[in-house]
Amino acid sequence: MKPRFTAWTEEEREEFLKFVQRCFAQKRKNLLNNLAQTYGKGRVKEALESMRLLATARAEELSIEQFELLSKGVS
Repeated sequence: MKPRFTAWTEEEREEFLKFVQRCFAQKRKNLLNNLAQTYGKGRVKEALESMRLLATARAEELSIEQFELLSKGVS
């Protein structure tokens, strides 16, 4: 399988993987609640809204590209 984000540095890949792990940290919680402690509820809500996702969106609903956009939106 060809890597999708070849322009990323090793550090950027590691940070992205940590972000995705945070998204799935509490399986029954939505993304807003999983990410709020780390990034702030307001920032996460704004990022979700800019992607036209509901505040109740769950990690399993996102594509890898949406995770990338969300990670950039909260940082």
